[in-house]
Amino acid sequence: MLLLLVGLGGARAFAARGPAGAEVTVYYGPLCHWQLGALSCASHLIPGVEVTVATYPGLKPLAAGLSDFKGRVAFDRALPSGLAVLFKGHVNDHPFDAGFGMTDLRQFSGKTVRVDLLLCPSDQWVATLDDVADSCSQRGAGVLAYGAHGTS
Repeated sequence: MLLLLVGLGGARAFAARGPAGAEVTVYYGPLCHWQLGALSCASHLIPGVEVTVATYPGLKPLAAGLSDFKGRVAFDRALPSGLAVLFKGHVNDHPFDAGFGMTDLRQFSGKTVRVDLLLCPSDQWVATLDDVADSCSQRGAGVLAYGAHGTS
C-alpha cells in the first residue's frame, strides 16, 4: 500500500501537541436514481469499514475501530501532529485498502479532527476535512487525499 502525504500547515514539523482526537465518517456513493422525473443522487453512511489511526511517518498503530451504523469511527485520545488514516473493507463488492498521511496538525491542538471518507462505486475514494465530497470526480473543497481501491 502506498501512502499520500498531506500537509495542512505548510512546514513538515512534527510537534508533540496534536489533535485531542479524530472522527472519521465513512460514506459510499453517490448512488443515483430517477425520482419524479429528476435524477436524485445520495451518498450513504457505511458501517463495518475498519479504520486505523497511526503515527506519520512511521505508521505505528495508535487505535483502530469499525465504522458504526452511522458510518463513524471515533478516536477519543490525544494524537500526534503527524497522523495517518488507514482504511480497509468491502463495500458492495468493492474492496478498499488504502490510506493517507497528514502532517503538521498543530492547528487542531486540543480539537477533534473530523475527516469524511467517500468510497465510490468507481473503486475510487476521496478524503475531505469536515465536509463529504459530492463524488470522487467532483471532489470540491477541503480535499485531503484521493485514490483508487487498493492504492493511496
